[in-house]
Amino acid sequence: MRVHVSGRLCSYCGASQGLETTRELLRRHNAALVGGNRLREQGGRGHRRGLRLQIKESGAECARFRSVTRPTPAREMLSRKFVEDHRRRRVVATIAELAHDGGFKASATEICRLAHMSRGTFYELFGTSFAARRYAFAAAYERIFGPVPGAAGESGSWLEGLNSAIGVLFTGIAAEPLLAELCLVHSASAPDEARGHDSQAGIETMAGLLCGGREAGREVCGELYHDPPALSEEYLARAIVSVTALRVGQGEAATLPAHREEMVMLAASSFLGAELAGPACREI
Repeated sequence: MRVHVSGRLCSYCGASQGLETTRELLRRHNAALVGGNRLREQGGRGHRRGLRLQIKESGAECARFRSVTRPTPAREMLSRKFVEDHRRRRVVATIAELAHDGGFKASATEICRLAHMSRGTFYELFGTSFAARRYAFAAAYERIFGPVPGAAGESGSWLEGLNSAIGVLFTGIAAEPLLAELCLVHSASAPDEARGHDSQAGIETMAGLLCGGREAGREVCGELYHDPPALSEEYLARAIVSVTALRVGQGEAATLPAHREEMVMLAASSFLGAELAGPACREI
């Protein structure tokens, strides 16, 4: 299954590996249709008798296969959870697509139509269109900023962690440009739905990564270190997120990974100084 509004979010809501087995099962039954097409060329009663026979045999085989491979209750629960998660992803992809095209406040009916989902299923999953949009913002934020703190923690020094974090951020944005646009650009026009999962939340995440810059500056610069002004971390994080959002809004998300080094240099120079930041960044 794929969201048919666009192919731009296929990596987020694309075909499920678990559903491939269903297609394999149906091939036995579809074989009857293939045989029927061949017999149709011959025409007459032979075509009708042959088609009925093949459909009957195919149906019997599928019935026997289902009786042998009937899932256990645990597998049924897993499949149900898997399907629900996939449907939620389809709705998120649809909302991101609508926001990109200027229809963020679309009704539940429009969302269901584009996501190829019944309204009953939609309300069962989310309850309201407001809840669906709030879920979409949370999913977009988690996809873009969720891996960032972990990437920073896996590295050694503060500068290496910052380099890894910005690299993961830009790579994620390049992979999911519409989710990044939803989180960084359209969150400003939906403060209630996006609260806690908007660009401001991204700024707070990035500011947390910059907190170790002062200590790193003291270690590198020694007696030459000059403490930057108060709230420098917040202002610098706001600058990083704002520039990133600007590029995403201009459709340049794919180019962000190429600007990782200069963004790390901008952040490092605020704590290490321009003269020492350059060599330190080249050693990463």
